Amino acid sequence: MAYCHVRKAVILFGGEAIDLRNQHLYLDDTWEWDGNDWRRVNTVHTPGGRHTAMATDATRKQIVLFGGTRSLSFPFTGLQDTWIWDGADWSQAQPSTVPVQRYSHSLTFNHRTGRVMMFGGASVGFAFAGSEAHEWTGSDWIITKHPTEPPLQYNPVLAFDPTLNAVVVHAGSATVSDPTWTWDGKIWTKLNTKTSPPIVARGWRADTDLVRRQIVMVGFEDPDSQFGGQTWTFRNNDWALIDRFGGEYPTFASALDLNNTHDDARDEFVFLGALGRTPYTTAMWALRGDKFVRVHPKTLPAHRHQPVLFYHPPSQRVVLMGGYDSKGALNEVWTWDGKNWALHPLSGKTPALAGLGNAIYDPFRNRLVAYPFANTTWEWDYSNGWNPVAATAPSEYCEFVIDHGSRRVLLVPFTTPKNTPRQPWVWDGRAWTKSPLITPPLSGKAFYSHAHGTLVLLPSPQYIYGTRDYYDRCYALDGNVWRLLPESCECKTLSGAGAGSWLLTYDPSRQRTLATNHYTLATHHLFPRTPYPRPGQSAELDVTYPSSPGQTFWLALSTADWPGIPLRTIPYVGTVRLPIARTPLFDLSVSAGLSVKLDRTGAGYFKIPIPPLTSLVGLEFYAAGVLLGTNGIEAVSNAVSLEVIK
Repeated sequence: MAYCHVRKAVILFGGEAIDLRNQHLYLDDTWEWDGNDWRRVNTVHTPGGRHTAMATDATRKQIVLFGGTRSLSFPFTGLQDTWIWDGADWSQAQPSTVPVQRYSHSLTFNHRTGRVMMFGGASVGFAFAGSEAHEWTGSDWIITKHPTEPPLQYNPVLAFDPTLNAVVVHAGSATVSDPTWTWDGKIWTKLNTKTSPPIVARGWRADTDLVRRQIVMVGFEDPDSQFGGQTWTFRNNDWALIDRFGGEYPTFASALDLNNTHDDARDEFVFLGALGRTPYTTAMWALRGDKFVRVHPKTLPAHRHQPVLFYHPPSQRVVLMGGYDSKGALNEVWTWDGKNWALHPLSGKTPALAGLGNAIYDPFRNRLVAYPFANTTWEWDYSNGWNPVAATAPSEYCEFVIDHGSRRVLLVPFTTPKNTPRQPWVWDGRAWTKSPLITPPLSGKAFYSHAHGTLVLLPSPQYIYGTRDYYDRCYALDGNVWRLLPESCECKTLSGAGAGSWLLTYDPSRQRTLATNHYTLATHHLFPRTPYPRPGQSAELDVTYPSSPGQTFWLALSTADWPGIPLRTIPYVGTVRLPIARTPLFDLSVSAGLSVKLDRTGAGYFKIPIPPLTSLVGLEFYAAGVLLGTNGIEAVSNAVSLEVIK
């Protein structure tokens, strides 16, 4: 984008988009922003779709565009053409001196020389385009080599500083030790600033605030695309961070790594999770009121699967412990005081309990109670560490819940066969005792509702596909009897994603329970590449099961996704169903034998031809599949929706 003096508007050109077929393409249209709305500008000529860079030539009241790339895959190849926007149309310039082809470069207007300056970028692949300065005279490029120049770099930031009367260059996405330089039209000067913005792969964007005589720069420093946004200013020969911004909620790479707890001392929720791809990196957020904020402490515990995170009232600290990594179970204990993470004095001196995520803090006894293993229940004290207690353990799969009414730790069976009594277990610090309380015979998750002053049971209908209306209702404990809550308390949103996948954490300040879901991250294995195929084209799908390389995935299609096809019944769980219906298309797809053997990364690919019939336009169909192993069906995928369009 660049400002057009003739039209008194900002001009937008080029860039990349994704069409309805999920295909990447470069755009060649020109748009203007007048301060209130966007309008497309009809032109006779165009530089052609590309990634590119351009800047306002304030001397000639034009916009100068140079190079870029039209490559959609690596190795990217740079262009070396020069185009001029005069306010009405594009025209290609014919300079006698042509800079090296390039992309990922930057342009800005140098008010000192009255010319557009260009710097940085790559020519082909990762090859740098050079570190010389280029300036546009209005008809030709001047290329200036200097004995002292900034390091070679991609996506540099260029902006004019009115105070220094020079162009400031900050490294965009190359690891350099001297990131900030100035160019006065003849000489490069390295600036030794006290503070420097981070150098990031996604790059920064900057411009000059002539009114306040400063440079304003915006960019992202984070692998999570929703977070890490920062705004910096450059004035008085130094950088200053003036704002951080982010998205509405954090994202996590793995469902095994989502943990949160309420930090009562600081009145905020603390979230720990993983970002990127393996090897994952740890990321931290705080939910303050209704706003998520990315937190960047100096030290963060290394990434781990299924640790336990809880608040310890006596020390006013958040405690992180246990879990496992690629090398096995961990016995580290970390504490968070609101500013920094530090190792607990007992870290490394405790048993390494893998999968410690199924544990609960007992606020009435100030103990962490771990899920019982081999008839041993472990309790952790902040000062003395772990203590094993021999006690007969429940045989069912259960989940912890604190009953604040009775001040007890309970283990509530998560699943039991239909019409089978479902009785919680009570822990008193010495033994587990089965409660006479009978819970409703359905798969679900219990939590203590402070609003009701009692335990509430959430349903989990993903295990019993086909009966969603009944199991969307919640139960509350009334004395010793579970009663159905009114429809105003139904939880279609929560239960539809699977109650067992929700983390439920109480916010004592606002007297509400926060529900955080990671179910979709954990269970979606089938993804459409082309969700909107056309007649005569193909519907393309990706399947991924990273833990199952070499196994076979079978795919089926259907024109309906309800009520599902029963596959098998699992004791204590219920009926597992393929989440599409048996229709003629299903039978046709099964007879076609759509299958793929997953590669060594656990990935597979399907390309399904769509007949060239216009009568198929508007057809919506669904795809789902099963993963087969030596013991038969090992996993059932999610369903994806596709639609044939015109």
